[in-house]
Amino acid sequence: MNNYVVPPPEREHCKLFHMTHLENVASILFSGLLARDRVNKLQFHEPQYIGDSGIIKQRRSVKVFHQRITEFVPLYWVTRTPMQYRLTSGPSPKITNEKLAFLVYKASHLDELDVFTADGNAAVNGTEFYRGWGAWSRLDWRILRANNCVSPEWKRKKHAEVLVLNCIPPEILPRICVYSEDTKTELEMLLIRFCNRVVDWEIECFDRPGVVATHFTQKILDLLGDIQGIQVTPKKYALSVNELGD
Repeated sequence: MNNYVVPPPEREHCKLFHMTHLENVASILFSGLLARDRVNKLQFHEPQYIGDSGIIKQRRSVKVFHQRITEFVPLYWVTRTPMQYRLTSGPSPKITNEKLAFLVYKASHLDELDVFTADGNAAVNGTEFYRGWGAWSRLDWRILRANNCVSPEWKRKKHAEVLVLNCIPPEILPRICVYSEDTKTELEMLLIRFCNRVVDWEIECFDRPGVVATHFTQKILDLLGDIQGIQVTPKKYALSVNELGD
């Protein structure tokens, strides 16, 4: 195999992805994206977990600068990871792609948070951890952008993580990306039921190539501000569906 080098994009413009169950999106928008241990500590309503219990237990045993991995919110540089394949298409799939939502954050919007980075899967031996964006220069973008992982080491590197301590606050609004128009409609109904009123926002679909994602409209921003008692400022940036197929 050719050992060609793939140049990295500019970090400030990179997208970071968090995969979750469709039914978790509403509470995330209103409460922020919380680390697993923080959800348990605050005794929020039981979320729809999609991860493998064995892997979750393994992650809880690993510490990053004296903090358990489960005290961090995990984000990934790409979609179509081996983890997503195992959950949706492996020998014993747990969930369909139509029940998944991807929360998409811009890396530069997290600069004020407690961010740590890993050059691979945080729960796998051989992965190194760095404060801030220290792992950035060590990421292998040839592997991150590959459609298939040809070895355990490729799988480890494909899962390179950005770890945010405790939570990503609700003031930092993510893009929401789903797989189909039917899923989009289902998520819209879940959000309407959650806030108990009709609001207007837009959710991007994977199956509409070339469409540029739009920002949350002012109605949903006002609603979030009313419920949270805070001033919500939208973080706007262009994002095409084609870019989501990393």
